[in-house]
Amino acid sequence: MSKKGKKRTRKQPFGYSPPHKRLYTVDEAAIYLGRTAHAVRELQYAGKLPIVKIDARVFYDVQDLDKLIEISKITWNYE
Repeated sequence: MSKKGKKRTRKQPFGYSPPHKRLYTVDEAAIYLGRTAHAVRELQYAGKLPIVKIDARVFYDVQDLDKLIEISKITWNYE
């Protein structure tokens, strides 16, 4: 049997996790936030979420996504 056409994959060591990405596409940012891609764009257009533009591509910085999550937190006082 020929090995041509078969992709070789490197085995990762036990406990290995790939490095976290810094920049996310709109679809990845939507998954990260638990929103739709449209909702992420609306946050961008409203000025609540900055973008990183490299050439013609638009990305969202994971630190900005985390900051949006932090400033959106609400605590309730049940007294």
